[in-house]
Amino acid sequence: MSKILYLACNNLRLIFRKKSNIIVYIILPVVMISALMTITSSNSASAIFMGVVDRDHGRISQDMISFLERTGKFEITELAEESFEEAVSSGRVDFAFIIPQNFGQQIRKGRPEKLKIVSIKGGAATVFIEEYAAMYTENLLDIYSLSEGDAEIFNRLYSNQINGKAKLISSYVSDNELNKEAAQMSWGLFIILIMISCSTTATLVLKEKRERTYYRIISAPVSYREYIMANVLVNFLISIVQIISALLIIGMIVTFDSGIASWQIFIILSSFSTAAVAVGMLIMVFSDSTSTARMMITLIITPSCMLSGCFWPKTIMPKALQYAADFLPQSWVMDAITTIQGGGTFSEVGLNILIVLSFSTFFFLLAANKLKKSNNAENFI
Repeated sequence: MSKILYLACNNLRLIFRKKSNIIVYIILPVVMISALMTITSSNSASAIFMGVVDRDHGRISQDMISFLERTGKFEITELAEESFEEAVSSGRVDFAFIIPQNFGQQIRKGRPEKLKIVSIKGGAATVFIEEYAAMYTENLLDIYSLSEGDAEIFNRLYSNQINGKAKLISSYVSDNELNKEAAQMSWGLFIILIMISCSTTATLVLKEKRERTYYRIISAPVSYREYIMANVLVNFLISIVQIISALLIIGMIVTFDSGIASWQIFIILSSFSTAAVAVGMLIMVFSDSTSTARMMITLIITPSCMLSGCFWPKTIMPKALQYAADFLPQSWVMDAITTIQGGGTFSEVGLNILIVLSFSTFFFLLAANKLKKSNNAENFI
């Protein structure tokens, strides 16, 4: 154990002897995730540009538009029937909100047609309008229920509400959903950075083999297992420092609620760090040269992270790709984060953490088996 610790300390000195590595391994990942989280959270609080197509032109539809405008969440533009698709596709509005014909009459009969939302920007742009429209429609249906289908009673109750004689108690949607999406995107980026960092550090073994340093070390009373274990320990320690630094900086500069506690994200990412280190070891043992290792890092990390939902939600992908993502540890990490953000308890993601650690064990065993077979002197390009 003392030899492993000595080799690990020596590796840390060699890595950070070059001052630029402090920026690459520690400062750059923290700055990138902090900047991304800050930018995305500030964007989530900005006004949403909404185009309205009112096919009803009745009192109820006009009152609904006025209500949405008073929320302060939307910059509303009334669109013509023939121009709303062009406005959405060109980006002039974030989405088009379409009120169907005879909407007021349908409300009075208790059978309203579903309000239509046309967007090319996904849930981040439409989450507010969906919640507000659903809340307003349900309130109208409550008035219909109280009126028991009597049009005169409905009109009186509705007028009382609009004129302030009946008090509407409602709770408004906060920005938490968009903040959570911003946090998911940021932690997805951080997962990628952890994997790149671990893989790059692991491939330092290839550099030492090429320079014959590796063979001088193991010719001393140090086994190749102790040498590799020291490299694994260094990789894991660097990852932990990255995670702690990111959490400390984010805690100081990011003020919104990301939906997950710092200690929870620390445990989740720490468990993933073991898998990232194991992937780095796999890349190292299956590479004949540093150039091959760099190519494998690019071919493995980026596509697997895309498939796992680090760049975008997995729900937008085809079902087949979603099932394929279950065979990747990053996918289980992102699922753990979204589960807690959705109101789940930490105990509910215990299986996710266990599966990630199982991936780590499998990758380490695979790397150890390959390393044992190829433990002979060979030239590296």
